[in-house]
Amino acid sequence: MTHVSGFPATLSSLLSSNWIKMRKLIHTVFLILFISASCLSQTTETAFQTPANLSEAIAQSSVIIQELLSEYPGLSIAVGIDDSVVWSKGFGFADVAEKRAMQADHQLRYYSLSKSITGMALIKFIESGSLDIEESVKRYLPDLPEHYQDIKIKHLIAHTSGIRAYNKGEWMKLSKNHCNAPAEALDVFINDPLQSKPGESYSYSSFGYVLISKVIEAISGKTYFDFLQEEFFMPNGITSLKIDQSNDILNEVTYYDRWNVDRGRAVASPAVNNSCKFGGGGFVGKASDLVKLQLLMLNNRISRQDFTNRYYKGFETNDGEPINYAFGLGDRVSESGVRYNAHTGSGRGANTAQLIYPEAKLVVVLLGNRESNIMNQKIGEIAKPFLELIK
Repeated sequence: MTHVSGFPATLSSLLSSNWIKMRKLIHTVFLILFISASCLSQTTETAFQTPANLSEAIAQSSVIIQELLSEYPGLSIAVGIDDSVVWSKGFGFADVAEKRAMQADHQLRYYSLSKSITGMALIKFIESGSLDIEESVKRYLPDLPEHYQDIKIKHLIAHTSGIRAYNKGEWMKLSKNHCNAPAEALDVFINDPLQSKPGESYSYSSFGYVLISKVIEAISGKTYFDFLQEEFFMPNGITSLKIDQSNDILNEVTYYDRWNVDRGRAVASPAVNNSCKFGGGGFVGKASDLVKLQLLMLNNRISRQDFTNRYYKGFETNDGEPINYAFGLGDRVSESGVRYNAHTGSGRGANTAQLIYPEAKLVVVLLGNRESNIMNQKIGEIAKPFLELIK
């Protein structure tokens, strides 16, 4: 399995300077998309005061998503502008055998898009003064092994801690386990030697975000999920987000390993349990709920403006080299000078992508029920018509 963490081994391969060009917005990160047929769909739209050509933007983006159905049995899209979800829709199939159409309220695995939610909790703690990211992680988790003493919280956030990534075959092995708390997921990696000196270089590791999930519990005095549920989800009417326990997700889709659009045949993925991934990749939910969370952040309803800015701003190495990774999101500036944040997620049976333009307050989230990174190259094209509405 490639890039199961949801982010490429080097950040530049996803967020290269030519990934988003404001005038073209054509993605060339991964493979060439195969054009094919489309399936049934259901749609939900929210009221939003915007130019009449919103419908034209939706139509243009719909064409691209329909083309993507050559790679995915089903897709769920949500777009937010300013403070509203202006479009959310399902395309294709939530279940191929049952011919059940994908709808906007279907829940799908987020995989590594979960990291951006974890980052919101950290910003909240920083603003309140209960977390200092310049401090060692052992200040908050004193029972960690001694070789964690030099790992600062900011190193965990920015993937510069030196904590290893998944070993070959380990992702699927872990996906057969069940965890009720982040502490139960630490033994897999916690005693392993660090791969590099903390703060020295970028090396993507979802394990670092599992450890952050434990830090959130230590600071809040609550379980990782309960804190997020009480602080962010419930107060804002976000009801779908849950940790993937593989047995308690309502309105979840069927996930697939293979898909032949011409024959309408698909091979379902084996069941996996992502509960041990927590803040590194454990969430399941609607595309629109992740958009809502990002809009809350962009509109300073989670933190004040200066902390909101900090959330979207990338870190640096010990030597001052930009890492271009922020609080669970990549942070880049296009060749035309436009700043954007992005992340992808992938794992057995699903692929996900989100793209954010902070200054335009535009958020796009795309979720699919098959693991294929083709969407990563196309999400910029999907966002382009909406970005042009805001110019």
